[in-house]
Amino acid sequence: MTTARRPLSREQIVEAALALLDREGLTALTMRRLGRELGVEGMAIYSHFRNKAELLFALVKRFIDEIHPEYEPGADWQMRLRAAMRSFRRVGLAHPSVFSLLTTRPWDGVALRRLDEDLSWLHEAGFSPEASAYALSTLLSFVTGFVTREIRSTLRQPFAVAESDASFISEQVRASYPYLAAARRYMYGPDASHETAFETGLDVIFAGLNALRSGKIVAPGKHVDVEPRWPDTSEPRAIAGESAT
Repeated sequence: MTTARRPLSREQIVEAALALLDREGLTALTMRRLGRELGVEGMAIYSHFRNKAELLFALVKRFIDEIHPEYEPGADWQMRLRAAMRSFRRVGLAHPSVFSLLTTRPWDGVALRRLDEDLSWLHEAGFSPEASAYALSTLLSFVTGFVTREIRSTLRQPFAVAESDASFISEQVRASYPYLAAARRYMYGPDASHETAFETGLDVIFAGLNALRSGKIVAPGKHVDVEPRWPDTSEPRAIAGESAT
């Protein structure tokens, strides 16, 4: 007597695809290969996803859904945004192939709720819509660039790193590039730390955001004739795809 196979679900497919990408990268993802991973024919996947693009969209949504800022009750806007950026980095490093999708294609639609929450914290802190846009864009650009560089650094061949290190410590390089020679140990050498660099980068950005918030620096240029204002949120809002209650 044979045991009936459980029906295949979208969630199973997405999790299997994510595991495949984490192990072997984006080029390994085909419907046929994914079918083998799931023990089904590749065509069975098309019952849940019309094409590969739709599956990739679901993977990016799965990535966004994994971002869970962890902060204590009563945390201020800086603590919340720091937690969000740390979580973004952590998920990016865990799923580098999906992270590359997120940074090379227009996926804004799947991140609307996450972006809206980040902006709400800036609103509560007293930032205008314009200043909030600059603030969040700066934070996201920093994390995106940092994680991209961090992922690439893990892909370097050991001999390339050793060869690069040897060239840096040569007397000729020290003489020609004295400032780089002095700083290299914190950039590439024994004192280099992704964690320290990331947290220091956040410190620098938040120092600037506090200056922007206090009026010590002013966002350059106005791009609209009317001063932008936050929407009235006293009434319940209908979220796209949901009904207002």
